[in-house]
Amino acid sequence: MKRARPAGGSFCRGALACLLGMALAGSAHAVTYYLSSTGSDDSDGTAPESAGPAGPWKTFGNLARTRLRQGDQVLLRCGDRFMGPISIDVAGTGGGPFRLGRYGPCENGQSPVIDGARRVNAVPSKADKGLRVAPLEGDVAQVFWNDEPVPVARHPRTTYLVADEAAGRPMREVPATGLPSTDLAGAGVTARTYAWFIEERRITGVSGSAATLDRPLDYPLDAGSGYFFTGRSWMIGDAPAWGIDRKSRSLVVRLPQGAVQGGPLAVSLAGPLVRIAAGGTVYVDGLALERAGGIALDISTAGPVEIDAVSIRNAALGGIRIHGASTVRVEQCDIRGAGGDGIMAQSSRSAVIRANVLRDIATGPVPRPTRAAINALSAAGAWISGNVVSGAGYIGIRFRDAATVEGNIVENACTTMSDCGAIYSWRDEPSDRQTPSLVAGNTIVSVKGNQEIKPGWRRDVAGIYLDDHVANVQVQGNVIVGARHGIYLHNVADSTLEGNVVLFSDDASLYVTVDSAKYPLQRQLQNVIRANGLLFDLGEEAILMIHRTQNKVLRSFADNIVTGNPDPPPVHQFHNEGTPQNPRYRRLRVPLAALAAEGESNATERSPAGLPSKGGVTSWRVERTAAGVRVTESSGRVVVLQSADPGGDAGLAAGGMCRLFGGPKPGEPGTAWRITLCHHVR
Repeated sequence: MKRARPAGGSFCRGALACLLGMALAGSAHAVTYYLSSTGSDDSDGTAPESAGPAGPWKTFGNLARTRLRQGDQVLLRCGDRFMGPISIDVAGTGGGPFRLGRYGPCENGQSPVIDGARRVNAVPSKADKGLRVAPLEGDVAQVFWNDEPVPVARHPRTTYLVADEAAGRPMREVPATGLPSTDLAGAGVTARTYAWFIEERRITGVSGSAATLDRPLDYPLDAGSGYFFTGRSWMIGDAPAWGIDRKSRSLVVRLPQGAVQGGPLAVSLAGPLVRIAAGGTVYVDGLALERAGGIALDISTAGPVEIDAVSIRNAALGGIRIHGASTVRVEQCDIRGAGGDGIMAQSSRSAVIRANVLRDIATGPVPRPTRAAINALSAAGAWISGNVVSGAGYIGIRFRDAATVEGNIVENACTTMSDCGAIYSWRDEPSDRQTPSLVAGNTIVSVKGNQEIKPGWRRDVAGIYLDDHVANVQVQGNVIVGARHGIYLHNVADSTLEGNVVLFSDDASLYVTVDSAKYPLQRQLQNVIRANGLLFDLGEEAILMIHRTQNKVLRSFADNIVTGNPDPPPVHQFHNEGTPQNPRYRRLRVPLAALAAEGESNATERSPAGLPSKGGVTSWRVERTAAGVRVTESSGRVVVLQSADPGGDAGLAAGGMCRLFGGPKPGEPGTAWRITLCHHVR
């Protein structure tokens, strides 16, 4: 399949090219404004250094009163720190890009910082020396001690309340039996209403045994659903946490054990840290955004958006959100610690999201609503390449159709949800027209899911998860290690799995199901599973699980290499004897050969001697090398190399038991992902 990349020819490929483009395209009346910690708000803001009335501003105060136009620039001096938030409205649609960036020497990580937190004066509590109390000013979203976030208080403190069998419960209520109703109004409530959904609301009041929400839940709080309350001082226990005392209108904080009295306590107020609303092109580069009380960088425009080398730390609701843009490019950004989505491209016609690093996205001690570390579900034609996602509460990378998702590393995704994929896509209707997509050369490690509430739910968690009514996706040359399911096709048509290597899955290396009533009976879904390497281990339920209705799920299952310990396992097949509306399932165990059509075959082998069992694998190390991407078991005995030239890795010692998967096909254009799986003898 030829790799299709989104239309992005108008994007410049680096800061220098962008700046030159702006200089040529900018209007004659464009103005550049400067800000510096040594500047003055009595200056005119139009010079990088002070010279008479000209010079940089010191704060964002004058900027808020300045009418900005397309073609203008706002530049912050490198190495300086500025107190946010900042809200920018840009007039016009022509005249060149609006730029928010930096100036001056910026070596050694000296990016200008916009900080969303401010110091507060806190005093020790008379009742508890471990608590600090400060006057409440505004809607507090985050609290920091020595620049480290303090978790919001919750009840219960580490578990969930569980909804009972109350039928017909209003969608605008949650049970509040036994809770102090006098200090619950204004508190938050977090409800895990589905395996794939977490909702947040505010309490407006309590009537009897029910708390009233500020707006209805999207899904009912059925029996067994979990929920908890947040943000009140009476919820603070012995661990570090913060809450609000409504009676005294005070912020109450329990500091970490051993914290020095009188240290720096800071708070972020709810709202975006940097908000830009424009009608034309927006370019943001080289900034560090810290401790946002909402979205760190929130951009709304009908024109293109380009973001380069932006660093984000500890954003309460999310890292970068772009909505309405015609095209999007986000490159070389570093986002660490975000409560919601790391990068979200909404309503853009195409998106390039490349070479970014995202860590600890929605993985904090209090689960938060989120969709994905990289969320491009609304961007048809996305190119998502070379990113690293390490730690995601929900999906690692979410894409739509006409997408290329290639060469990404996703580790430890799905730490909060129990219906989730490290790389995931979904469509509402099988009639949705879908331009082909490519998911190739990605490395996925450790995708387990979380069943701490509603344990009766199935744990549908996978390394690559193509969900309801997705079609025309080629999944090629990916490495998936230590997932609940390796690759999961759920109501998927006309897609191909080829040349992938799946190791040490908890339940099934491959999982294929059809249970949608929207498919006409007897429709052939025409999926192909070919030339994959599946390493089964003792304790894994099945190498392949097929859940069939009357629809024919597979067109081809051939040339796969299945190796197992102690023996290659059979296929588990759930056969539907009823209808999609009224299924009656019968579970069968069939040999692997039963899935191969006439003339097709698959190879079954025993695992190489000495290959570690799944139970003995404690961790995996993922690293990029000059030769490609290596995944190594903690003891160093298993190596998976993903590259264009497996022979170029000197670390694969002579005598190692290796097998090559994938590779180029004569005359076929596009990416050729080669995977070498070795039992590496040291």
